[in-house]
Amino acid sequence: MAFANYLIARETRNEELEQSFLIAMRSVIEELLPPDESAKKDECSFCGSRPPDVRLATGPNVFICDGCVTMLSSEVFAKPT
Repeated sequence: MAFANYLIARETRNEELEQSFLIAMRSVIEELLPPDESAKKDECSFCGSRPPDVRLATGPNVFICDGCVTMLSSEVFAKPT
């Protein structure tokens, strides 16, 4: 509903209403997002290692160090098929 109201305010060039609807949309989006865990954003999700000791590869909400990549891939390829 806030988005539709924002579009109407934008079309009618009502900057005050436009800003209030942008603020309303932002608060709703922030409520939907997961909590910010910035302390864990630079550590391996598997072993907890941190740079500069390791290099990290990233994916959606996950980090993996080069050591864990090596270990996990060797386990996967070591399994008999």
